[in-house]
Amino acid sequence: LQGWTWAHFRPARNARGRHLTPVQGPGGRGFPDLTAWRPEGWRGEPRVCFIEVKAPGAYPSPDQRAVLEALAASG
Repeated sequence: LQGWTWAHFRPARNARGRHLTPVQGPGGRGFPDLTAWRPEGWRGEPRVCFIEVKAPGAYPSPDQRAVLEALAASG
């Protein structure tokens, strides 16, 4: 849609029935739900968006906030 490409990593269910998303690295635990990008964004500039999806009234966890703040500080 509108030139965007996106990726969403769905949680898998482990043998105990818990939903877990297999990730590695210090930012994996709070990494956003959705990453979207397009090579030519508004005014022709490339764009990358990191999106944390929440239900109404829900807020990001401390791990999620830390990763979102680090991504924002990275430009």
